[in-house]
Amino acid sequence: MTKQKASQKDYWNSRAKDFSDLSAPLIPGKQDIDFMKKHLVKGGDTLILGVTPQLCTIAYEVSKTVTAVDFAEDMIKVLRHEGIKYICAEWNHYFEQTADTFDTILTDGGLTCIEYPDVWRQLANNLAAHLRPDGIFAVRAFLNTEKPTQDSYDNPNLNRFVAGMSRVDSNWMRQIRTHENYKNYDVRYAFPREEELLSTFDRLTLVEKFIPNYEEGEHFVSYAFELSGK
Repeated sequence: MTKQKASQKDYWNSRAKDFSDLSAPLIPGKQDIDFMKKHLVKGGDTLILGVTPQLCTIAYEVSKTVTAVDFAEDMIKVLRHEGIKYICAEWNHYFEQTADTFDTILTDGGLTCIEYPDVWRQLANNLAAHLRPDGIFAVRAFLNTEKPTQDSYDNPNLNRFVAGMSRVDSNWMRQIRTHENYKNYDVRYAFPREEELLSTFDRLTLVEKFIPNYEEGEHFVSYAFELSGK
């Protein structure tokens, strides 16, 4: 009898203790952080999808309030930042339970962890409903391009995550099986191309795009979208 693998939520709870050991591109580098910081509305209310410490830090420095939502309890416990309101929930479930609106919504790599296209589209609709007029959604997205990724890299962070990114199914999803860290978990990641991302968030207006200059940076692009006055 085949042993059932643990869930993606279990995976992220297991990674909480060594999350701080990661480096770019698995977490945002300085140039990615600078892009996000530029698009924060100073003195506004900020929502972070996920608990990426770098985003929590820059949001806390300039925002009136900061809320962070993540489905993994241990990620919240380990990465907690003073002065931030944390909520443990799936993102779309959170949006469906709150009437709160925000000046800025940020996420780093978070779209990768939800199913494309259905959950992406649901999230896009929720973002449009919970951003204030002229509000900003800034995201660093992990994407496929016309250039296939390599099967292996010298950089261990790239080798762990990017190697084989282009081997996706017809819905741009990939079951992660090749790396040691994933062997006991049922983890599926979304790696669509830019055109799929832009069409999903077509209720928002793209105002800036940034490609970092680190290795394979074209697969880790940041975007800032604006919700034009409702």
